[in-house]
Amino acid sequence: MINTDQTLEQLTQLKLHGMAQAYGTTLALPSHDLPTAHELMALLVEAEQLSRIHQRTQMYLRLSNLRYDAVIEQIQCAPERNITRNQLLALADCNFIQRADFGLWGFTFRISDFGCRLSVVSCWLLNIQYPASSI
Repeated sequence: MINTDQTLEQLTQLKLHGMAQAYGTTLALPSHDLPTAHELMALLVEAEQLSRIHQRTQMYLRLSNLRYDAVIEQIQCAPERNITRNQLLALADCNFIQRADFGLWGFTFRISDFGCRLSVVSCWLLNIQYPASSI
């Protein structure tokens, strides 16, 4: 008989925290909802991968020493600040990353023309949680 508590402890000792959490969640499911062996393995591997990506992102954000923990809702758009809501939304969709347009500020506007606080805009851009494929 498999001791599930021992398995959870071993996953934690091996520092497979994502797998341990997903396995614990799976154990709480009713028996008719339990995944097959292949589904469980895929679920555990995916959970561990996402956990590691999240940990890495959090580490880089801590190391970056961002001045503000900014979110898009905190940026005030006004004509006197030289930024419109449409310009901000163009930044928010992050298409410039996939286009590799890192001279991105010239495609519609230049960030240097903003009268808004550039540090807030840059902190907000760095705080965006990118999908795993772009990390």
